[in-house]
Amino acid sequence: MDVLVTNAGHGYQSSVEEGEADRIRAQIDANVFGLFALTRAVLPMMRAQRAGRSRVQTPSTIPDYAETAGARLKATAEKGGSQAGDPVRAGEAMIRITEVEDPPRHLVLGAWGFEAVTQRLKGRLAEIEAWREASVGADFPAG
Repeated sequence: MDVLVTNAGHGYQSSVEEGEADRIRAQIDANVFGLFALTRAVLPMMRAQRAGRSRVQTPSTIPDYAETAGARLKATAEKGGSQAGDPVRAGEAMIRITEVEDPPRHLVLGAWGFEAVTQRLKGRLAEIEAWREASVGADFPAG
């Protein structure tokens, strides 16, 4: 196994009130539990062969992840309670967007969040633009 890509899934659209429980559960089963089942089946093999690429993060209970995911979990635990974000102000911002005619689809809260998200989006846009020729080249030829 050289590559694990967990991008399969399916969508189900309905209003919250009209959603059918069995269809919602099927979507969660496929999109969440399916991802975990596939990942849990493949990563041990990749780790054993010390090769392969994955776009999935796993918990740090496995020693191989102590320096990556484990370090992140430790840093998160150490920072707990000292974040810059004010929950009252965040709540007020969330309420405020419910009161406007054209609310944002995405509300990023806090300076750190704003900088992190905008930088990531700029990076994604640059990557997409760099691969424009390959992207548009996937269309049927004109004419």
